[in-house]
Amino acid sequence: MFTIVGNDKLNIRKIKRIIRNWELEGTRLAVFRDVYNQIIHDIEKMPAHAKIPSRLTLCEHYFISRNTVDRVIAKLCQDGFLYTIKGSGTFVADPSTNLSLNNNKLPGRSIGVILPTQHINSSGQIEASIRGYANNHNINVIFCCSNHNSERQSSYIRRLINAGVSGFIIHAPGISSSFSDTARILTAEHVPTVFLFKGFDDMYSSPLIVSNSDDESVVEYLLDRGYRRIAYISNHGFAKQDFKIRAYLRVLHKRMNVTEYSNCLVTERLPKEIFLSCLVDMLKSVNPPDALYCYNDTEASMAYEAVQSLDLKVSDDVGIVGTDNTIAAAAMSPPLTSLDLHAERIGLRAMEMIMSYSDLQHPPQNTFRLVDSDLVVRRSCLGPCK
Repeated sequence: MFTIVGNDKLNIRKIKRIIRNWELEGTRLAVFRDVYNQIIHDIEKMPAHAKIPSRLTLCEHYFISRNTVDRVIAKLCQDGFLYTIKGSGTFVADPSTNLSLNNNKLPGRSIGVILPTQHINSSGQIEASIRGYANNHNINVIFCCSNHNSERQSSYIRRLINAGVSGFIIHAPGISSSFSDTARILTAEHVPTVFLFKGFDDMYSSPLIVSNSDDESVVEYLLDRGYRRIAYISNHGFAKQDFKIRAYLRVLHKRMNVTEYSNCLVTERLPKEIFLSCLVDMLKSVNPPDALYCYNDTEASMAYEAVQSLDLKVSDDVGIVGTDNTIAAAAMSPPLTSLDLHAERIGLRAMEMIMSYSDLQHPPQNTFRLVDSDLVVRRSCLGPCK
C-alpha cells in the first residue's frame, strides 16, 4: 500500500487521484470487454457481409461513448469478426475461408472444420486430406481458422451451429485457455464433434485422434549424432503444459542425468521478431546449445534464421530438428530433419470418424485413435563439427 510522509495534503490528493484513475481504468476495461462480447453474440445472428448499425446507433444501443465504440469496433476488425470499407461502413466478416453464409444457413450435410492456422504446418496437411475425402464423398465442408484465438474459435462454433452445421472437426488453439463454455454449447446442442490432438474439458466421451509422436526418438537421435547441449524451443504455450518437454527430459535424464529444463525457450505466441531475439540471446549465451528441437517446422525456420544471423552453420554448429515434415522442410538449406506426424492421415481418420456417426447422431464405438509418426532424416543435424 501507500506510505504518506508528513501532513502534505497535496501529496494525499495526488495519491487519491491516482487511485481514482486506476479504478476508472478498471471500469473502462470491464465495459470494453462486456461490449466486445455483446457485439460478438449479436453479429453471430447476422449473415456474413451484412452491414452493422452506425456508430451512433451502437452508442445508444449499448449505452456507451463514441470513443468506446470506436475502440471495440477496431478490436473486432483486428480479431477478424468485422471488416470496414472506407466510405461504406463496417460489415460482418465471413466466418469461413471458403464459404459465404449469405443466408446464414448451410446446405445439406455440412461439416465445420476449425483449425488454429491456415495452409501451414500440420493444418495445411489436415485441410488437404479433408478436402480430398469431402470431394470424393460429396460432403460440404466449411474451413475456419481460429488463428490460435479461443474467442474466435467459440464464435465460429456458435455461428455454424446457428447455420445448421451437422458436425465438427476441431483442432483447438495451442494456448493456455479454458474451452469449458464452448464445450457446454456443443454438449447442449448435441453436435457430433471429433477432436484432433487434444479435446475440450467435460467432453471426454467425444472422439479424439492424436499423433503417436515419438518425441523421445528425436532427442535420442540428436544424442546419437553427438550433440550434447540440446535445447527445446516452442512459441506455443507454457513449459508446465508442454508434453514434448516431458519426453525431452526423460531422455536427458536417462542418458545424461539431466533433471531440469533450463536449456529451453518456451513462450506463448510472441511476435516473430521478439521470439527470434530470445533465440539469438540463447545462442549467444556462455554455454549455448549445439542442437535445437523445435515445436514445428515454422519455428525450425526461425531457428535457421537465428543461427545464420550469427554466422553459424546449421548441423555443423547447431543441429536443428522440426516437427510436421511440411513441404518447406525439404526446401530449406540444408534440408530440415523433421518428425512427420502424418497429419494427412489424421485428417482422413477424422472424416471417417465423423461420418461413422449414424445420421450424425450417435458416436462411433472406437472413440480414440493413434496415428504413428516417423522421423524423416535430412541434413540439418548430421552431427557437430569437431
